[in-house]
Amino acid sequence: MTTTAAPPSRRAPVVHAVIVADEPPRIISGRSAWFQRWWVPALVLPMMMASDFKWRRRAAQEALGGTIDVQVLIELGVYASVAIFLVLKYGRAPRLARTSNLMFALWAWAGIVFCSAFYSVYPKLGIVRGGQLMIVAILAQTIASHATVAHMHRLAHGYIMMLGAAVSLGYVWHGPLNKTVAGRFHWMYVHPVPAGMYLMSGLIIAAAYTRSADLRNVLGMWPRWVYGSLATWIGLALVLTKTRGSIAGAAVAIPFLLVFHTPARTKVAVVIVGLLSIITVIAGVGPAILAYLERGNSAAQLATLNDRTNLWAAAIQKFSERPFSGYGLGASRGIFLDSIGLGGGHNAFVNVLVDQGLIGMTAFVSVLGLVLWQLARFRPATVGHRDALILLSLIVGLLVNSTTAEFMAVPANNASILLFVVVAWATVLVRAQKSVDAAETT
Repeated sequence: MTTTAAPPSRRAPVVHAVIVADEPPRIISGRSAWFQRWWVPALVLPMMMASDFKWRRRAAQEALGGTIDVQVLIELGVYASVAIFLVLKYGRAPRLARTSNLMFALWAWAGIVFCSAFYSVYPKLGIVRGGQLMIVAILAQTIASHATVAHMHRLAHGYIMMLGAAVSLGYVWHGPLNKTVAGRFHWMYVHPVPAGMYLMSGLIIAAAYTRSADLRNVLGMWPRWVYGSLATWIGLALVLTKTRGSIAGAAVAIPFLLVFHTPARTKVAVVIVGLLSIITVIAGVGPAILAYLERGNSAAQLATLNDRTNLWAAAIQKFSERPFSGYGLGASRGIFLDSIGLGGGHNAFVNVLVDQGLIGMTAFVSVLGLVLWQLARFRPATVGHRDALILLSLIVGLLVNSTTAEFMAVPANNASILLFVVVAWATVLVRAQKSVDAAETT
């Protein structure tokens, strides 16, 4: 056994620290070194792609019935592979005493959703999706416990690289979906609504790096113009999807992003200039914007938000019949399909009320409230405050989008996984800040 004195840190002295090893130190290189740096995106991004990047159309009734094809087998295989890796690599349950309130709320939400699958009106679909959600929760816990801030920024970079490639793919391969989405941008057989959600999130992330030099300096991968180019490329595709909910999310999140780190003495000026710019644009090209947003819909369709208000009224009626436990995971995806023709709650909170009832709503709102509180309380000039520029803007965009799309509240899709990632990232920031504070007091 050898005992070697640890080299002193340049930032703070190391007191009574030794490195004890039974064998000589090993140099990690090649694929092992790459995976050490990129293991977070290497696990997260394949799950997103397997869930949402479809190469075929599938009828809603086939999904509700739990039928399996090659696409589904690949998706389940990806999730199973991630679960097996996590168990073999990090097969130790977290101690309850060390679990933060935020992670506890996340596990409560995941557990309630999983349990609701067993009394769902579509049990096959519910149990599969519930199992996938538990795997995402395990991954989020592993990230929160073992990842570094640099790992999370590599995930953000991997995400916008993935979307840059997806947008390019969309110009050469976009399979026909149905006449209601004809002419709207998408790639493969990804519907423009989930595609818009991806693009909204990618635009927010790329814009955050364009906005902040501190964020760019974390990894030092690209110059500012690369992030600006990616934001423009992804933003153009978002506009072409004509997905109003995602465009609205970006329209609220981007101004929030621009103002968030702006000094207080200049925020008023920035807001005034922004409002004047918006008024000028509306006055100049207002009719063209309205025609674009109408997408050829009739006045009756626009008044009901394409039948969403009718669906929400029916959903509230269903909720009143089973208010505490709901109808189980996946119920809202098919419960209104025959009567209204829409699958899913088309609103995250309505979806939770129908599927998990008040019990699920309490847990879901707790997760959102705690992560917003955690991100907002980071002090200026800290690691958490710097990264909150990305995370708070992302949550703002997802919340706005969730008013017309349910994806953040249902398993196995981009928005749901992003919510778990934001929670894990916020927990990583708390750990990092504790390390910084401990070093400063040493």
